[in-house]
Amino acid sequence: MKANFVKKTLPNGLRVIYEKNKKNKIMIAVGVKAGLLDETPETNGVSHFLEHMLWDGTTTKTAKEIRDAVKDMNGEFNACTGYEITNYYVEVPRKHFEKALQLIIGVITNPKLNEEEINKEKNIILNEKTMYFDAPFYRIDNLTKSTLFEGTMLGNDIIGTNENIQKMTKQMLEEHYNKYYSPNNTVITVIGNIEGPTEKIQNLYTTQPKKIPETKKVEPKVILPKKIIQTADTLATYVQLGYLTVNFEKKESKALKIIEYLLDEGKNTSIMEEVRYNHGLTYDVHTYSHSLRTTGLFAVGLSTEKSEINRSLELIKKQIQKIQEIKKPEIEKAKREIIKSIKECLKEPSLKVLVYTDNELTNGWDEYLNVEKKLKAITLEDVKQTAKTYLTENNSIEAIIEQKEEK
Repeated sequence: MKANFVKKTLPNGLRVIYEKNKKNKIMIAVGVKAGLLDETPETNGVSHFLEHMLWDGTTTKTAKEIRDAVKDMNGEFNACTGYEITNYYVEVPRKHFEKALQLIIGVITNPKLNEEEINKEKNIILNEKTMYFDAPFYRIDNLTKSTLFEGTMLGNDIIGTNENIQKMTKQMLEEHYNKYYSPNNTVITVIGNIEGPTEKIQNLYTTQPKKIPETKKVEPKVILPKKIIQTADTLATYVQLGYLTVNFEKKESKALKIIEYLLDEGKNTSIMEEVRYNHGLTYDVHTYSHSLRTTGLFAVGLSTEKSEINRSLELIKKQIQKIQEIKKPEIEKAKREIIKSIKECLKEPSLKVLVYTDNELTNGWDEYLNVEKKLKAITLEDVKQTAKTYLTENNSIEAIIEQKEEK
């Protein structure tokens, strides 16, 4: 991928990334290297809770005043919490850039963390969690991850446990904020049709750096293979096969992306083709490969009837085994389509701004800049060997959410 941005580190350690385009909208993202992996079981959910609270008022603006300010600029704002990073972002018309920049930096550097707002936010976050867990595919994915990464923070949900959300205090939020929200642990990315914003950012973001704790490495401890079954009030049964894989720096992570494509779109390897169209066992199939800095996960999931669980799982495994039969033209097509998809995504500034921020905070620039080259270097044998090594019975878990029996 080409890099057309300018990057600068300010005296306080704050990194600024800027890319000019010809669009009327400006995207500003502030990324802080703090997320699920920086928590403990006792503080699980604090990163996400703090993400909510920062938009809920500063020392000079109430939550409503912040919302109204963004509306007055005809803008949009949001935030998201991940395994290692919490991102805050705002999009506004070009003419409002300076107001938006001042607003979002104020949100990051001067949060109020009002007790009344904290207590109100508990109900909002609990409702958010209920909404997610009412979505069966979210639930089955959560079950897969909690089993595969049991004993590590990756085995926990980013949103936190109900108990942790209920007992969240101002002190806990302040401790997390004071530990991680520092300029030398932060990146601001700006994409839009303006001149270099570095000086404006430096004048607004004046806090001083501090020593940041290292993010814990994830070392999965689960003994595979494993099968776990839960029951729930659902109208269908949900199954997912999960495989422990590799970090994003490994060559095999690119081979796994190719396998993901083949299991989605391949002529003879498509799971959808086999399970839905040939056997009528499901409506939809989801397949993904997710590689992090220290580990990875490959998963295939679908919904079906309770009586068809075993047949569905066997058909998924059968399609995975067919990876050993693929030919070079299929691999080359997969590479072209993956690269095309990445390039299309990066045309959208709202996605690109987060990609830039995340790469800077996770030392991922080599992956970003060389992903096309690394994908093209993957051979037919690499793909077959990766499937043979990682997508095996002995490296998998079967996660199942069954319908509750009617009384």
